[in-house]
Amino acid sequence: MNPGKENQKDCPLALVSVYYDVLNHISIDSSINHTTASERDSAAAHLNYALPNDLSILDRGYNAFWLYALYEATGRYFCMRAKINSGLLYKQFAESGKAQAVITLEPNQRSVEQCLSKGLPTQPLRLRLIRVELEDGEVEVLITNLMDEQAFPACEFKELYHLRWDAEIDQPYCLHKSVLRKLLYRFCDWFYPGTINSPQFT
Repeated sequence: MNPGKENQKDCPLALVSVYYDVLNHISIDSSINHTTASERDSAAAHLNYALPNDLSILDRGYNAFWLYALYEATGRYFCMRAKINSGLLYKQFAESGKAQAVITLEPNQRSVEQCLSKGLPTQPLRLRLIRVELEDGEVEVLITNLMDEQAFPACEFKELYHLRWDAEIDQPYCLHKSVLRKLLYRFCDWFYPGTINSPQFT
């Protein structure tokens, strides 16, 4: 429960994660989790529904060495926005003006412990950084394990990463019409009777 403001009732909340096909506009997998659940753990669970050549496009909230290692260990691909201010390596690359760079990412002690607890390898990862400059001059750094520069030129990553915005725009509509949304409302009403009264959820 999320405590409401003065003169407001408490509000039931949940973390909903959806594995969304941005090309075909369909949800492949979804989950309803406690609000304390991890988005990264949810993303990892979605990989059970990923095909070998699928590419997952993720925002900067998912950055974690163990998740990179999971993609590598399972032979899956990812493209993720890096947190420029969270590491000197990314900040230096963003300021370098280079279009791309190949890096060797070393796990710190916490990352090693996380990998070991999840049964993942702890060796350094060879990854690729891509610079994306937006129209307003802002610089984004993408991190990916798509290493073939001929097959996946750096100039195409801006359009590639932009595909994820379709999911951001479509999700409110998709969730409103989906069984997932109905289940969430039924769940809330079951635990907190009277919370949901709309006939569309009956």
